[in-house]
Amino acid sequence: MDKEEFESCYNRHFDFVYRLSFTYVKNPADAEDVAQETFVRLYRQEGEFASEEHVRRWLLRVAINLSKDHLRSRWNQKRQEIDENMPEEQHYRKSIVWCCIFIIMRDTVYVKSDRYYGAALRQ
Repeated sequence: MDKEEFESCYNRHFDFVYRLSFTYVKNPADAEDVAQETFVRLYRQEGEFASEEHVRRWLLRVAINLSKDHLRSRWNQKRQEIDENMPEEQHYRKSIVWCCIFIIMRDTVYVKSDRYYGAALRQ
């Protein structure tokens, strides 16, 4: 698929792919990510499609599969939405807790990598 064909296909089908993705992931940003990844895969797709309907069905199937993959991903399962009705003080507490967790994880990764490289250098 050359650049002009891809741009034409993108302009014709992006809204459809985005709306389909949104019905699965229920989040505008995630739906846009899924739609973009769908078109990246279309651009990388080798071979020709038999018709415009074949392209549309291919996009439909890829978008559905990527949406389901996104819903199964660990990132999506561990993510927590911020409640807008939560008092400001609780937002602050949550941010402090997450900062502490990040620092602990960062230091743990650093120590582990330091041990790994230290062991590699001794050998």
